[in-house]
Parts: sequence; C-alpha cells; structure tokens
Amino acid sequence: MGAANTGKHTAMPKNIFIRNGVYWGRFQVAGREYRKSLHVRVEPARRAEAKAAQALERIRAQIEDEIRHGITPPKLWEEAVIAWHEQAHASLSEKALKRYLVSLNQCRSWLDGKAIHQIDVARLRDMLKGRRALGLSNATLRRDLTAVSAVLTVAQDEGWIEDNPALMINRKRMPERRDPIMLPTDASIDAMLEELPPKVADICAFAIETGMRQDEIVQLDWNCIDLGRSIATIHKTKGSKLRAVPLTSKAIAILKRQPKSPHSLIVFHRSDGQTMDWVSTQFGKTARRLAKAPAQKPAQGSAQKSAQSRHTFVRFRFHDLRHLFAVRYLQNGGSIYALQGIMGHTSVKTTEIYLAYLTPDQQLKSKMG
Repeated sequence: MGAANTGKHTAMPKNIFIRNGVYWGRFQVAGREYRKSLHVRVEPARRAEAKAAQALERIRAQIEDEIRHGITPPKLWEEAVIAWHEQAHASLSEKALKRYLVSLNQCRSWLDGKAIHQIDVARLRDMLKGRRALGLSNATLRRDLTAVSAVLTVAQDEGWIEDNPALMINRKRMPERRDPIMLPTDASIDAMLEELPPKVADICAFAIETGMRQDEIVQLDWNCIDLGRSIATIHKTKGSKLRAVPLTSKAIAILKRQPKSPHSLIVFHRSDGQTMDWVSTQFGKTARRLAKAPAQKPAQGSAQKSAQSRHTFVRFRFHDLRHLFAVRYLQNGGSIYALQGIMGHTSVKTTEIYLAYLTPDQQLKSKMG
C-alpha cells in the first residue's frame, strides 16, 4: 500500500522509473531510445533518488561518448573474470575450473576494481611479490599467474586490451621445485593393500597396472572400457585430453571383480553408485597409521609376512604408484614415446624424468623403441 502511495504522490525524477525494486533510466541518444538499470535500489530516503539521477546522467554520457566520439568506457577486471567464466566451462574440467577460481579469488586484493588496461606487467609483479611474501611456493605463484593469464586472454580476444601482460612475466624466475621421485617398495605397497578397504586396495592396484591418476580411476565408467581390445579410453583427464590406456591381464582381472551398480556406470562406485570421493582421505589416513606404527620384530607363522611389511613400511603418495608404473613400463622394454601417450604428457621432456631409473642399455632401448 505504502509503495503504491509513494508512486502516486512523490515526484519521480524525469526519465526514471522503478522495476523490481531498482531504479531504471529511460533516455535517447542519436535518435535511439535506451532503457538501462541504474543499479540503485529503491529506498525510503530521497537520497536514493538523487543517486539514481546521477547514475542516469553518467550512463547517458558514457553512451554518448561511445556513439558520437568512439570513446568506450574501460572494462573492469571483474567484467573480464565474468567473461572468462562464461567460456571456461566448455574448455576446463571441473577440477581445473575450481583450481582457477581459487587462484583468482586469492588475487582479488591486487586486481579487483582495476580497469583491465591498468593491469600491466608492473602490477602483476607487485601481485606476485605480495603473494610470495605470504610464504607461497613458486608452484602456487605459477598457478595464480596461469589463471590471471587466462582471464587476460579473454579480455584480449574481446578487444579490451591489445596485449596479455601475464605472458611477459618470465616464469623461469619462478622455477617449480620438483620433489625427487621416491618409488614405493614392494613391502610398503603390500602393507597398504592389506590395510586398505578392498575396493580402495583395488583402485591402488589398478593404478600400478595402468599409470592412471587417482581422479581418472574413480571417475572411470564402463563405457570407457573395451575388454576385447584391452583398452581404457580416458576422457576425464588433466587438460581434458583424450587418451587410450592399455590394460594388462591384472588390470582386467581387477575390473572383472567389480560389481556393477544399477544406479550408474561408474566402475569403482559407492553403494549408491556414486563416485568414491573419499579415496584420498582413506589412503592418507592409512599411510599415516602405518608410518607411525612401532617397529616390530618379524613374527612367526602365517602373520610373518604382514609383520615384516609393517616393519619395513615407508610412507608414499598415491601418485607415486603412477611413477612406479612408468618406471616398470620402461624397464620392461617399453618406448618412452609410447609411455608419453599412455601418461598423457604434453611433452616427452616430462616423461624423460623416468630415464634416471634405467640402466644405460634400458635407456637406449626406450629411446629407440
């Protein structure tokens, strides 16, 4: 009732009207009528009407400059992020998109509110310096710069900027420290497989046989499996690159003992057919428990092997099973170039880190193959 009376008896500023509780403006420029939201909410105080009138004049002036003088108002960083996000869903996996959004959120203090053309090399260096001061690793800084660069590339494509300043940052000055690869021992693997729940143990064993990443295994569905050709076609991958992974007889045996769900096509599924999203937690908890277990003397009888495994356990990561697959593949005479394809590496330089675990003869054979 009050709102209706306000509309009848209060003199509304010229060319301003209300829609869904927000002031809108109506005006003409060069013979064309425009209706624009003024982004001012309706409030009882007349101060809101004054803000709406100012916003109307500002928007009208921007459009006049754009049409009559070719002057386009500068785009803000936030607008570039929105434009990037609209396109990112089609090009990035869900995991990669989430990682980019985390980086962009962490960089807001340095970029929010800035016109996109104001984000230059100097500003990006200040951002990296500030992030480094927080104790962040070079790997994290490189991920941040990649996310920012993706947004700036979209801004460049839209014609808002001429160049992408993120591409001018020398990433060689931010080298990633790669931890040395520590291949898990047979004893440590045996201990983990014995302690893990059966289905998680199968996932680990499958990783050893295929070199697939954890996320790729838990998202694997039966449509990707061709038992006749002994091939798994992976499409939910890092970088969204389609690749074929050969299946060994042991890998096929693991697949065949997985019960199929009436609720989904996921191979390694929960009781409700959904993805097992707790594998990392279970794996880490089990590894920590085994690592903290007191050393035991070798037991006698049937429990001897288990006790010896516990006694010699060295903690490792799930990803180390992927490394183990790669080294064994080459040691067994596989080609470094075939391994590159199986692992999904963009460059063979990445795959070549495994050559350090081969004898000179094995290295030569892998390169010749």
